[in-house]
Amino acid sequence: MVLSKKNTAFTLVELLVVISIIALLSSIGVASLNTARSKARDAKRTADLKNISTALDLYYDKYDAYLAGGLTTTAGTLQTSGLTEFMTVPIDPLNQATKYGYYYAPGYSMTGPNSFNSNTLGTQSYVLATKLEKAGVSALINQQTGGFGGWDNVGVTGINYMIGK
Repeated sequence: MVLSKKNTAFTLVELLVVISIIALLSSIGVASLNTARSKARDAKRTADLKNISTALDLYYDKYDAYLAGGLTTTAGTLQTSGLTEFMTVPIDPLNQATKYGYYYAPGYSMTGPNSFNSNTLGTQSYVLATKLEKAGVSALINQQTGGFGGWDNVGVTGINYMIGK
């Protein structure tokens, strides 16, 4: 009588194939997750600009003028005391004011989807701007690259989203 020995374990090749498939699927999942996170941060930035715009309108209703001077984020803090009366100060999702932030230009108005200009003194308008991580997240994103000329002049580059009043 001959005894036969059956191998019931996985071979090394089978294990390597399974591990490779798992690694491939997990890398695809991580890439998708990073894209989703980036889109979520951009959505928060656009919502923050709309909230700042609403707060500026409330400020205008109370004081018959928009805030004077520009406002920007530095280390996650909006540099103006007047706006805090109407809203909680937004903090950029990455909290990197040197890379992303919110910018305000009173007395300016939108002249097109990618441009703005200075108005005459006494006009009540403004432009809010930020840099989004991903171009094309929303139909409202301006497609001009490298920033808008006026923002570049004050050391702000890469602006790719603006709203104005």
